[in-house]
Amino acid sequence: MDAQIGEYVITARKDRNSENWCLGALTNGEARNFDLALSFLDSKKTHEASVYEDGNGANFITNPETYKIHKIKVKSSD
Repeated sequence: MDAQIGEYVITARKDRNSENWCLGALTNGEARNFDLALSFLDSKKTHEASVYEDGNGANFITNPETYKIHKIKVKSSD
């Protein structure tokens, strides 16, 4: 969906065998926030997103395995 070499990449992919989507973003060592349109989702449904994000004290060199997972409700208009 979007990328800048050496900075970040954002991608989305629909599962071949279900209605599930996977959306991922990866950045270099710089913290970032992204605004992403979810217009590819079914507009007649509310969806549950499992969000994986860096945990407290995350660092790709010294503490790469700390993360948080939470679930949120999203719509295609979000």
